[in-house]
Order: sequence, then C-alpha cells, then structure tokens
Amino acid sequence: AQCACWVQNIWRARILRKEGEELRAEADRLEKESAALRIQAFYRAHNTKLRVEKMQQQQELLIMESAAVRTQSLFRARRAKRRALELEASRRNLREVQSALKLQRLYRYRVSQKRVKALRRERDALLQQGAALKVQSAYRMRAARVKMKLAREHHAKKLADNVENLATQVGLLLRYRLKAAIRPLCVKLISATGLTKASKGLTDPFVIVSILSGMGEQIGFTQCNPQKGTQDPQFDAEAILGKCNGHSRVVFTVCSGSGFGRRDEFLGQVSMPVGTLHYGTQGTRIISLPLGGYGTQVLDSQHRPKKLGNLDFEGRGRLQVVFPAAPMARTMCGGMSRDVKTVLGRSTRKKYWAVLVNRKLYMFEKHKQDKPKEVYDVQGAIPQFDEPTRTLEMRPAGHTEAMELLLENSARVNAEWMYKLTFASGLESVDMATKAANEASGH
Repeated sequence: AQCACWVQNIWRARILRKEGEELRAEADRLEKESAALRIQAFYRAHNTKLRVEKMQQQQELLIMESAAVRTQSLFRARRAKRRALELEASRRNLREVQSALKLQRLYRYRVSQKRVKALRRERDALLQQGAALKVQSAYRMRAARVKMKLAREHHAKKLADNVENLATQVGLLLRYRLKAAIRPLCVKLISATGLTKASKGLTDPFVIVSILSGMGEQIGFTQCNPQKGTQDPQFDAEAILGKCNGHSRVVFTVCSGSGFGRRDEFLGQVSMPVGTLHYGTQGTRIISLPLGGYGTQVLDSQHRPKKLGNLDFEGRGRLQVVFPAAPMARTMCGGMSRDVKTVLGRSTRKKYWAVLVNRKLYMFEKHKQDKPKEVYDVQGAIPQFDEPTRTLEMRPAGHTEAMELLLENSARVNAEWMYKLTFASGLESVDMATKAANEASGH
C-alpha cells in the first residue's frame, strides 16, 4: 500500500507539472497577443494623428483662400465705386461741352450766313471772269484723281501679293515644325467588326500597335488584351507610344490568340501616316480603318520579328480607333534619370524615357518598350527645379515621399519640361507656369 501511494504521488506530480507547463505556454501566448494589440493600437493612433494634422492644414488653406476672396471682393467694390464717381464727373463735363458746342454752332451759323451772302456776290463776279480757269482746273483734278487711283490699286495689289507669300511661307514652316516635333502618341482602340473566324479553335482577337519612323524602322510597340470568343470585339483600351513625329506611320495588326505553344493567327493589318494625329483630334471622332493583308513586318518588345501564322491571308473587316486630344501645354517626351535602390540597398542612377500625357507621367526603361515601368499622377504635384544640380523634385499623388528626377537636357528643354509639368500639375494660369519655367531656365 505504501508503494502504491508513493507511485500515485509521483504520477500526480508529473500530471501537475505538465499542466503547469501548459499554463505557462498559454500565458506566454496571451502576453504576445497583448503586445501585438498594443503595437496595433499605437499604429492606429499615429495614423489618426497624421490625418488630424492633414485636416488642420487643409482647414488653414481654406481659411486663407476665403480671406483672399474677401479682400479681392472689397477691392473690386472700391474700384467700382471710384469708377462710378469718375463716370458721373465725365457726364457733367460732357453736358458742359455740349452746351458750349451748341452756342458755338449758333455763332458759326450766323457767321456762315453772312459769309454765304458775301460769297454769292463774289461768285456772280467770278463766274464771268474765271470760267476758262474753272474748266481747266476741273480737268487737271480729274486727271490727278485717276492717277492716284491707279497708284493705290497697284500698291494694294503688290501689298496683297507680299502678304499672301509671307502667309504661305509661315504656314509651311509651322506645318513642318508641327510635323517634325517629337511627341508621344495616344491612341484608343474602340472595337473591330466583321473579322474572319480563326482557322483553329475560337477567335480571340487582339490588336498590336506599332510605330514606324520616316525611314521605316519600328520605334514603338504595344498590344491590348485579347477578347475571348468573338468576331466583333469591343476593346476599349488605350495605348501610349513613347516617341513619334509627323513623318512616322502607325500600324495596327489584328491577330487571334492561339494558346500556349502555338503561333498567333493573323487576321488583318492597316497602316496610316501620323501627320498631326499625335496632337489629337477634337472631340471623340471615331476613325474607321479597313483591314488588309500583311504588308509591314511587326517586331516584338525584344525587337525580333513577331511570329504569326496565316500571313498569306487577305484581311477583312474594319477597326475603329480614336486619337484623343493631347494639348501641347501638357504633352512632352524625353530622357530623364533618377536614383533607385538595388536589391543590396545601394543607390544607383537609372535612365528612363519619360512621357507626359493627360496629367500622367509614364516612365519607360526604353522608348521602344511596350509598357511603362512606372506611372505617376502629377495632378497637384507642384514641381520644384534646382538649376545648379538640374534636379526636379515633386511629390506625385499617392506618394508620401518626394521624387527626384535629373534632367539631362539643355536649358531650353529643361525649361519646357518645367513649364509643362507645372501646367499639368494644376496651375492652369499660363503666367504662373511661364514664371516657373523662367526660373528653371535661368532666363
């Protein structure tokens, strides 16, 4: 019995020790959860404090704007009152002048009556003595008037010819500069109708948009997502091509996706000169283009020939596209560089091809790249330019830290970048944007 009690006590001690270890583990877990909850509460309190500070800043800005509006309205009221007093004084002066003119007319009328009577008497005497001289002077005056009229007509014709020649030369120069200016091309793919059914499987059409230079070299490439199982797809996609000018050509190639391991099937192709389309068309005018055969070789993003099947097929159907309006004051492209952090945490300078369209800044690693590496919304991001270092600093929407860009261009091009970024950021006043550009260029 004593041995049994001794064994039972040992067993109970082990059970109690095990329960104690479980209770200690449970206590550690609860302590970790309470620490995580305390950290989360501190993070939420910090975010709430930041939001309150931001709302206070916005409230201060609104108070300052309302004070400026009140001051402006008071100034306008005073100016209107002063203008009313000036108008009243001018009306009084006008009435006095009218009275003086009335008296002067009455006096001149009486004097003129006396002079008319005297002139009538002199006329009767002179008609008999100077009849021959009068006829001769009338003939000479008529001849002089004819000569003056001919001289005026000759001078007006010569001036009109000079003005027409000057206008023609200026128009040709402006059209050439508009055509030769390097700008991005923004194209919106609407839909396609009447496409041919794919020879294998379902028809999953998509569009490849490529840009050819004036020498026929492909300098831009992008494509939209395929539409599954339709011959009348609705794309509703927008493509940004980073570099072109008026001598370029835009090529639309419609293909059908064939799945993994097989070549995409060719459905049609059409090309058109850019001209001034990179400045956009007013409104939302849809351009319908007929699809034809494969006439222009398409290269992929690696600048290798795109492998397509059924290239002997003559395309059929039509493609509807829109070239949205892109104002010159908010559209530009060119080279930039910025400091980026590598995987090891080091900072290195990386070059980009920057494209400014529709208040957004697209950063391409190359101007021939099909999709941008980064996209920034510059609405409200007022840029600051440092001339000695040629560094542009701005804070795009949705970013808590400012972004620094290095402009590797001439002073004129840097000033143009500063002007257009300032105008696109929300400073709609041309005077403010021009001032910012002048400060950036140093002249």
